[in-house]
Amino acid sequence: MQIDIVDSSGFLQSAKTLESWEEFQRNLQQIPYRIESSSRESTTYFVFLAKYIFVNFCNLIHSFCQDSVISTDKFIHSLFIELLFVDSADIRDINYEYLKKDYSTDVLSFPLQILPWNPYEFITADYDFVLCPVAIDGTAHSIPMQCLGSIIINTDEVLLQAKALKHNLYAELSILFIHAFLHLLGFDHERDRGEQRNFEKAIRESLNLPYGLIERNIMGETS
Repeated sequence: MQIDIVDSSGFLQSAKTLESWEEFQRNLQQIPYRIESSSRESTTYFVFLAKYIFVNFCNLIHSFCQDSVISTDKFIHSLFIELLFVDSADIRDINYEYLKKDYSTDVLSFPLQILPWNPYEFITADYDFVLCPVAIDGTAHSIPMQCLGSIIINTDEVLLQAKALKHNLYAELSILFIHAFLHLLGFDHERDRGEQRNFEKAIRESLNLPYGLIERNIMGETS
């Protein structure tokens, strides 16, 4: 798994973000899962996060479909995503240009739908997600590189939400990344019966992260 990061504003290298990363690493040390040493760097943390989600997603699919053609360890090395960090003005422009929605938002995802599985062929809303440690063979394989899609994160919103909800910037970045990455894998919480919410919750809780976007929206609707 590779991630091409575009951070033209320098958000990840700002003093506040770097300070948040130092604090957030203490959270990572409490996680009872194998985290590669390279993931201790802030920019490669997102690679770990993508691998962690993807491996558990593949294990889930394989548990239902034992004759899957592509093995996880080979397929994962052929994937890359684009991860862009932008401000509110830029994400509003992107939202309008591609989705015809004239407002800013916290995160956007643009899946290319290249995966050979549809998660809804296997997962039901009441499925009990049990996650596994990340342990991936680092050997390169000769599968052509394929782009899963793009994730665009609004750094202005990251700062606002982290402050409002009193949690770390990297906790907020993780929540947004997890939510958007699941969209790249084919999940759609606006149309499903809770499958994305449940899988997202399992991932967040296993990583000691606070509640996510779907829960926030539900609480906002009921408050």
